[in-house]
Amino acid sequence: MKNAHLQLCYLGYDSIREAFKKIEISGEVNKEGLFKSYLSGFSIAISNPLNIVFWVSIYGSVLAMELNSVEKYRALAKSSAIFLGIALWDLTVALSVHFGRKMISEKWLKWLSVAAGITLIGFGISFAYKAFQTFLHMV
Repeated sequence: MKNAHLQLCYLGYDSIREAFKKIEISGEVNKEGLFKSYLSGFSIAISNPLNIVFWVSIYGSVLAMELNSVEKYRALAKSSAIFLGIALWDLTVALSVHFGRKMISEKWLKWLSVAAGITLIGFGISFAYKAFQTFLHMV
């Protein structure tokens, strides 16, 4: 997709904007198991329309470039590695949230959201710059 950089910049902006809203960190622990919690979160993430648009735009453009530059089996291997990395990242985040819930303060969580937002905006600007360079080479 042509507007992946805009998607990243919007997500970054939204992360920074949402960081300053009032949040409440509950000390309550859900009694369902870790695997069930992971599957529940994964199901929510995979069905989120914004998440779908993000992955189709970013992953689709990367995959299209890979298919044009390397053999098909290497593109499949790289795609598999990306999905394995996503699953491991989701597991890491789920475990960090589960075990770190009592150790993190509201102030730290806000600044973590701001840092994530700045990072997303940085990636968006980077993608826009690369797209602009590619456009200039085509002209």
